[in-house]
Amino acid sequence: MMKHRDGLYKKFKKTNNYSYFLQYKTLRNKTNQTIRNSKLKYARSCLLTSPKEFWQKLRRFGIGGKGNSVESLTWSPDAINNHFSSVVPPANANVVNQSISDIQKKPCLYHPEFHFSIITDLDVLEAIKNVKSSSVGSDRISSHMIKNIITVILPTIVHLFNSSLGQGVFPACWKTAFVIPLPKCQIPETLSDLRPISILPFLAKVLEKIVHRQITDYLNDNNLMDPLQSGFRNKYSTSSALIHVSDDIMRAMDDSKLTVLSLLDFSKAFDSVDHLLLVNKFKYFNFDQTSLDWVSSYLSDRQQIVKIGNQMSQPCSILSGVLY
Repeated sequence: MMKHRDGLYKKFKKTNNYSYFLQYKTLRNKTNQTIRNSKLKYARSCLLTSPKEFWQKLRRFGIGGKGNSVESLTWSPDAINNHFSSVVPPANANVVNQSISDIQKKPCLYHPEFHFSIITDLDVLEAIKNVKSSSVGSDRISSHMIKNIITVILPTIVHLFNSSLGQGVFPACWKTAFVIPLPKCQIPETLSDLRPISILPFLAKVLEKIVHRQITDYLNDNNLMDPLQSGFRNKYSTSSALIHVSDDIMRAMDDSKLTVLSLLDFSKAFDSVDHLLLVNKFKYFNFDQTSLDWVSSYLSDRQQIVKIGNQMSQPCSILSGVLY
């Protein structure tokens, strides 16, 4: 269209024939509109992709910096690891014990007992497909290596996973996480300006995917999830939470009621999860003893190592919180 438009304009300049100018003017307007529509269509396609693809496209246009290199940090790996491991104060024992006592006093829930189901080859293959990360964990085994030889080692992985769940023991060699400190801002000035990113062994993440699916299916099938919970649920998001809150406010306005909204921002929420309290919540949801043993084993004796390039810190124990 642009080539045809420019050709008509050249004919008009060459012949001074006004009819060519009218044709050029019509095609020029149509071409401009087509270009605007094409740009708008592309912009919308960018917005409808995943957040990762969205930012990749923005960076191709030079929007958004690459961020600071981890290797440029001035703090030692040990100093960073000590900060990450101590930033969350230990939970108050009296508060934890009182919470556990409150859970134990609740009436029993009458629903089927939870126990881990036998893992099949298909379960493992599906979980491997859904683990997107290609980072190499503390066992030095990459996802690329596993996928290349999966047809040979699949029976062994399935046996290993079923043995872990059947005996209620999470493999100790998968309990160490590499932590990459990513700057939250362009020029980090304090250790609080760093965000820890945990890198777990690939096979550990595959097993976690399978366990997550089994537990989630059990909670959903027995209606144990709070109906208003929007976080970490399939087909729920911040949008569903905002829609619910907005709807409540609109209904109150229609009924001439006053609306008071309180918002709480829990700092380090995942890092503050008390392990004993979490296990007791699973017990209240009627998990069998083997599954409780597995959860306890999964949470206990975990360590993290801060890794910056080829430098690594000494391991620090993780006494609370969950890795994901």
